[in-house]
Amino acid sequence: MSTGRDGESTLEDTPRGGEGAAARDWWRGGYVKLLVSQGVSAIGDRISYVVVPFSLLMIGVPVSGLAVVLAARAVGYALVVLYSGVLADRSNRRRLMVISDVARFMTQTATAALVFTGYAGVMSFAILQLVFGAAEALFKPAAAGLMPELVPEAALERANGWLGSTVNTGMVAGPIMGGLLVGTGFGALGLVIDAATFAVSAFFLARLPRLRRQPTARRSVLTDLREGWANLTRRRWLLILFVISALFELLSLSAVFSLGPGLAEESLGGAKAWGVLVTAFGLGGIAGGVLATRMAPRRPAVWCAVLLGALSAQPLFLASGLPVVAISMLQFCAGASLTVYAVLSSTLVQRAVPRAVLSRIASFELLATTSLLPVGYLLTGGIAAVVGVAAAMQIVGVFTAVVCLLALASPDLRNLELTKTEVPDVS
Repeated sequence: MSTGRDGESTLEDTPRGGEGAAARDWWRGGYVKLLVSQGVSAIGDRISYVVVPFSLLMIGVPVSGLAVVLAARAVGYALVVLYSGVLADRSNRRRLMVISDVARFMTQTATAALVFTGYAGVMSFAILQLVFGAAEALFKPAAAGLMPELVPEAALERANGWLGSTVNTGMVAGPIMGGLLVGTGFGALGLVIDAATFAVSAFFLARLPRLRRQPTARRSVLTDLREGWANLTRRRWLLILFVISALFELLSLSAVFSLGPGLAEESLGGAKAWGVLVTAFGLGGIAGGVLATRMAPRRPAVWCAVLLGALSAQPLFLASGLPVVAISMLQFCAGASLTVYAVLSSTLVQRAVPRAVLSRIASFELLATTSLLPVGYLLTGGIAAVVGVAAAMQIVGVFTAVVCLLALASPDLRNLELTKTEVPDVS
């Protein structure tokens, strides 16, 4: 980071992979393999979100037992994610991602086997999902730090954008496939498909190029976590984005997840209308990824705050009373905003933060996401119990959007300027 005109902060962007042929071929250095692995895995993830609960209910697991099983996955994730960030910054990120995929392949295969045999023991399913959650936590911080190792710095917008679009395509296709499997009585087959996607992902990840890492001194986990936290807090613009992103998770996102289906049942036309709105959001996410490949704003932190503000208003327009067609158009825009925000914020962090601490910083955000959503469910549910579902969503939407936009008052965020070096297109 250097100082630009009028004392503004500037992030100078030069391709780490070199210019000329190296810049033109950024997409060949293992990136396509990463794209395939994550696209396939996203389909399996979304299939499992649909088929896991229905498959367990179909074999006789009670609703209370299902809650225990799903909670076990979240617990496993939360217990491991911070240590995973330390581990990913210390060691080979690609290897950790492969280990994670193999572990999840094994747990989902075992879960499918139990479902096929009709075994309804809650504890066995809970242990498997606990391991699954821990393996997922091993993957995500490593993945957050991998991209700058694969592509030149100037190509990060395109690389992150196409990845976001690919993952969102899987997130749209997966629930449709999962719903068809459940509807035709083949829900357990969805678990097998999910397990297979982890095997495919591991296959492609194992074939990524071996990337040299600078050796790091062995220190305590606590010392490494302190270093990661210090790198987060000394960048005030990053801390501000972290806080408003956490607020979005706590209020707006939890309101959409917990209150949205009830609102749809109450006033939008039921499950069919909700399915249309969710699909519109997913399609917007795909379009947003494509759009982000062409974006290189000079002040990406400002864009991130504005996009989060717009996205935080999602509960407001869901409860606006507008026709479903109009809300679908807004949902499409919200989905696009989320993916563009994710691409811009990821790229900004990948450029501004030393590679050696990228995974640790990602682990703090991932832990907050895991922790805040359940709290948000309780909070937004409590507000709805007092003022009603629609009013609660309007209050949450307005409050969160206003706070996100107030972040623009920070000079650290407003003055962070990015200079983009052009990268030849691959098309």
